[in-house]
Amino acid sequence: MNQNVLESAPCSVGLLVDRGLGSIMQTGPARNSSSSKGHRIAMIFIGGPDDREALAYAWRMAGHPDHVSLMVLRFLPGRVAAQSGPEHVSSSHDGSVSSMTIQEREKRLDDEYTYEFMFKTLDDESITYTEKVVNNGDETLAEIRRNEADFDLYIVGRGEKNTISADIRVIRLE
Repeated sequence: MNQNVLESAPCSVGLLVDRGLGSIMQTGPARNSSSSKGHRIAMIFIGGPDDREALAYAWRMAGHPDHVSLMVLRFLPGRVAAQSGPEHVSSSHDGSVSSMTIQEREKRLDDEYTYEFMFKTLDDESITYTEKVVNNGDETLAEIRRNEADFDLYIVGRGEKNTISADIRVIRLE
């Protein structure tokens, strides 16, 4: 895809990477038994508003459990990744002023959203949620590649603001 299009796109909508959806439309004995669930979707959650929006899309797509299975893979920063310099933001709540890093605020929002997702999908066997601790883009890519053949579609947010996503701006799954 043309990098200029991605860089200038005004939207935060997650990128959808087609991993051969045409082949999973087959029915009957020709289908691979591992794909008997229908569409197998992976949502890569690194963090931030774009990933929260991408998770909302994935969650909606998983609303058809007879035809769709969803795995949400959330990457959490390890010690090395967490040592990057935080930016501070001040906010006023009920007349008081508090200071927290942008990273802390985004992590809190990510935690709240993923906890809500986990709670509301707890009894849905077609949805799984996994967390992995990574320190850099190489570890993130290695984890994604470890599972790449298991999914037909990947959904990721566009975000570029955190350490891990900065390391993997362009993911090329081979």
